[in-house]
Amino acid sequence: KQWYQRRVAITAGHPLFEYCIKYIESRSYIKSQQHKNNDFKEYINWCSNEIRVQHNKLGVDDILIKPIQRIQKYPILIRDILRKTSDDDTRSVIASFLEKVKVFVEALNRRKEEKEEQQKIEGIKERIESYSVLPSVSNNTNDQINQILNKYNKFDLADKVPLLNTQRKFLHETSCKLDSKLDSKTQDVTMFLFSDHILVTRPNKGSKKEKSTDCDSALIPLL
Repeated sequence: KQWYQRRVAITAGHPLFEYCIKYIESRSYIKSQQHKNNDFKEYINWCSNEIRVQHNKLGVDDILIKPIQRIQKYPILIRDILRKTSDDDTRSVIASFLEKVKVFVEALNRRKEEKEEQQKIEGIKERIESYSVLPSVSNNTNDQINQILNKYNKFDLADKVPLLNTQRKFLHETSCKLDSKLDSKTQDVTMFLFSDHILVTRPNKGSKKEKSTDCDSALIPLL
């Protein structure tokens, strides 16, 4: 009974919870450092070889993800224990522990989804050049007007959805051709669909990044 009671305090902020959330970041960090740092790359290769010898051909990533896979199995294992337990007092303790573990796993999955969503959006941000939501303001414009306009002239994909205060979600990306209003030509564009708007971009010559289109519909609100 005491064994179960000591383990019901696994909540957000617990080291295991934080480890699972930061697993995605750690994978990205390892991948980026292997391209930048030869010493780090050699160290990871050495770790991989050692792990494969000791743990039957498992790699570094296999070891890193094990705690996450294990915690996802806890509700199933505890439910099996509960099913085979006959003592009423013990069943009560196990049932309470099972509910707490289920809450923990659900919270963990929600945070993982949020983290993955943030990474998707950060990846899109890196592909797009910075741009202004409003047209360029003339130098002759009053300073007070400039201050007011500049306040609303910034748009960050990573920000929460205005008014709703919820995390913006990336839904879909597609490439297509857009008819120009100025002439009969078409231009290649990439469209990003988010939960609250559509962002239209076009390739920027001489750069690996894309930039917002010059058309009026570069940023289309959906709310």
